[in-house]
Amino acid sequence: MRKLLVLGGAVILMCLAAALSSWAAFQNLGQFSLETRDDGGFVVTDGIGRRLYLVPRGQKPPPGAPPQRVIPIPVKNVASDSRRDTSLLGALDALGTVKAVAGRPKDWTVPYIRQGLADGSIVSLGQSHSLDYEQLAKVKPEVFFTWDESVIPMMDELGIATVITSADVARDLDTQIRFAQFMAPFFGKRKEADAYVARVYKALAGIKAKTGQAQSKPKVIWGDVFSKRVLVEPGNSWAAHIVQAAGGDYLFADVSGDT
Repeated sequence: MRKLLVLGGAVILMCLAAALSSWAAFQNLGQFSLETRDDGGFVVTDGIGRRLYLVPRGQKPPPGAPPQRVIPIPVKNVASDSRRDTSLLGALDALGTVKAVAGRPKDWTVPYIRQGLADGSIVSLGQSHSLDYEQLAKVKPEVFFTWDESVIPMMDELGIATVITSADVARDLDTQIRFAQFMAPFFGKRKEADAYVARVYKALAGIKAKTGQAQSKPKVIWGDVFSKRVLVEPGNSWAAHIVQAAGGDYLFADVSGDT
């Protein structure tokens, strides 16, 4: 057990050191990337390979940067149709920037978002598969975080910068944990992101040290049940990796794909 704990701690330090050292230049996070510029800005690559320019307020964007891909930082007005990514803003102490989300209060477990939807301080954009663009135009967010690339033409027309947070390959557990570091530069929250990543890796190492001694592994499937179909997370997803870290036998471990 002691050897496992020591090894887990070493893994944490290696991952954290790699994350911290990459702030100065270039950072890959699965299908995403983050480049730090000398002028204090950043260039991020989203899940479909588009480059977006995070420009400190009051500064001019880089020459040739498309206006619809320029985002002033730190952002003050955010909209999102992703509960997963919006929840990460809690780790960054940036939930106060969220002005609009998809869904109703009962669809959310984040108390701040649920309360905001209930009292009207956060606008509901309807459901993610049928966004209310009229409401979105009224909110006029500086950036819209979404899993759905089909909304880009409408967002460009509305003049709203869009970041696609999904990709053609499911996020693995490492990318899911470190995705807070991808979002941090939008809000000026790099220290908070580093602290969150270190905290999660430490907890993960502790879980693995305990479950590694288990004599049996329960068989697990992770997915969503809809009226006419069931969507199951592939073996390369963070969900499958969480099951395995917890000592489970993920039944689709040999399947790779999108989430």
